[in-house]
Amino acid sequence: MFRLARATVLVSDQDRAIDFYVNTLGCTLQIDAPFGDGLRWIEVRPPQGDAVLVLYKPHMPEMGQPGSIHNVLFETDDVRGVFETLKARGVKITLEHWQPEAGPPLFQFADPDGNTFMIAQRYVPPAGQD
Repeated sequence: MFRLARATVLVSDQDRAIDFYVNTLGCTLQIDAPFGDGLRWIEVRPPQGDAVLVLYKPHMPEMGQPGSIHNVLFETDDVRGVFETLKARGVKITLEHWQPEAGPPLFQFADPDGNTFMIAQRYVPPAGQD
C-alpha cells in the first residue's frame, strides 16, 4: 500500500553529517543542493534499501532540535558484520542486544548530533510461515 521514501534527520552541521553518513556509515550522497534562502537539501541513501535520509539543519524552533531522532530501525542480513565494521570506524555504539531468544540481534548507535538508530538482523520467517 505504501513504503517509506524519506526520513528527516535533524543535524547541527550538514558538512559534518555528510562526512559521518557517507564516509563512516557508507551511505551514498544522493543530493546536496541549495534549498530556499541559504538552506541546503541533502539526501543520503543507506547501503541497502530504497528510502533515503534527509540531513536537515532546522532553521525554526518548531522544527525540533538536532539529536531528537531516536531508534529509527535499519535491517541487514549480517548484523554482526555491520556492527564490527561500524565499531572499527569509531561509531558510538549505545546499545547491544545479542540474545536471539529475546528478539532479533541488534545494536543501537548515535550520530555526532546524538540521533540514535538501530540495526537489526533481518527476520526471515521459517519455511511455510508468512
